[in-house]
Amino acid sequence: MLESKKDIEQLKKWLKKCICPKEEPFDATLARSIILKTHEIKGAHPIWQRAEKLELKCNKFTMWKFCLLIHKILHDGHHQVLQDSTSYRGQLQAYFNFWSAQTSDPSMRECVLQYCNVLHSKILFHQTYPRIKSNFGIDYDLVFDVNSYFELCLDMCDYLENLLKLQRAIFTNLAVHNIIAESKKGQCRSMALVTIIEECDVLYHNTLEILQILHMQLSPEVTSDIRERFSKVLCDELRNFFDYARSFESLSKSVEIPKIPMALPNLFDVIPAVWYSHEPSAPFIMDLEDY
Repeated sequence: MLESKKDIEQLKKWLKKCICPKEEPFDATLARSIILKTHEIKGAHPIWQRAEKLELKCNKFTMWKFCLLIHKILHDGHHQVLQDSTSYRGQLQAYFNFWSAQTSDPSMRECVLQYCNVLHSKILFHQTYPRIKSNFGIDYDLVFDVNSYFELCLDMCDYLENLLKLQRAIFTNLAVHNIIAESKKGQCRSMALVTIIEECDVLYHNTLEILQILHMQLSPEVTSDIRERFSKVLCDELRNFFDYARSFESLSKSVEIPKIPMALPNLFDVIPAVWYSHEPSAPFIMDLEDY
């Protein structure tokens, strides 16, 4: 669908208001409107093209909120958004390179860099696996051979690890600046955790399902490394992340924070259930009015 001049002007207005340089959370209603607009125009080219006018290299909070908004658009926007965004991976890399060279506020710079990395990784993941939904919901009728399952499991672990690095950078920044998460400054950073938690939850369940399938078809020796990585590294940190995030009231009100069990089920005995099919509630998932 070709976007009209009215659509473009509306997006410009919303983006300018949503991605402002103030150290405060962006307007959830505006963010929801932008996501809805991607479903109307069936894509995201105008949003990426407008990014060059938002002075993303002039202010760290403008850049941060741009990353946060793009993540929500990639997650909840029209399915064409991901394909459109593949054309702008170079633009993301340019932002990454620019902010890498900045020396002021290293902890906030790290947040921006980790977010650029997450966005780049998400776009690449869905380019590699176009049949997997933007929110990582997987159709249980999809058929992969064992090699494809193995690669998918590795790639999901890689992306999950990138999300965990991002949440770590956010909490580090809050601690370095002694910022209360419920304050406006804190919400500016912590509202990113909503989409991070949603994606981590789905990735955890999907990866567990894939591991169960792999253990039915491969020897324990072949799967030992990836099993160890998932259970000892990723799950431990994911559990700590969710437990810590649950201590923030405003965050708990905005997203359901799951509990990760202390031990994985016996992967050799469990018969895989159907895929964890997290149906997108987008664009109404943006229930952030508590922030």
